[in-house]
Amino acid sequence: HRDARAVAGAAIHVGNWNPLAVTGADGAFRADAPAGEAIVLHADGEGVRGRSEALALAPGELRRGVRIVVHASASIAGRVRRADGGDLAAVVLLLAEGRYDAKRRWDHEALWSRARLVPVDAEGAFRADGLDAGAWSLLARTPGAALGARVVELAAGEARDDVDLVLPAGLSITGRVVDAAGDAVAGA
Repeated sequence: HRDARAVAGAAIHVGNWNPLAVTGADGAFRADAPAGEAIVLHADGEGVRGRSEALALAPGELRRGVRIVVHASASIAGRVRRADGGDLAAVVLLLAEGRYDAKRRWDHEALWSRARLVPVDAEGAFRADGLDAGAWSLLARTPGAALGARVVELAAGEARDDVDLVLPAGLSITGRVVDAAGDAVAGA
């Protein structure tokens, strides 16, 4: 918090991994983290979120004094719906920090590798809490509908509950998979 009070009970994790540790009453933690490439530790507590500077750890190294300053976390809530009014029973909604660009949608491996799955109920309602300020991309898909995407800008501590994500009507494609000789390839 801004007044430098310790945050007890915050989950410490790397990216979207399962928590490595939970802070004690004094805000202290000890976590075993992967060695090698640069990592960023995240802290998620009740209504707060923060991250460390990038750390590069050698195998077996004990890094002391890592400080994570937290701020009020933001949230996104709203509804996914199909433009054709179809069923949402199998909708999948992903949320990733960063800006999705539909013109480059196949070139976003880094963005979507950090994505989290957001539960969506049968009526299309969803909620994601514990978010940092900045741009967040929502991407939804369900059978029979085209990909739906939206970018939402959040300020620190902002709670957006009016996010509407519409999945355009899908299209159907049929075809046949064959080998070089023109013979059908089953199970391809």
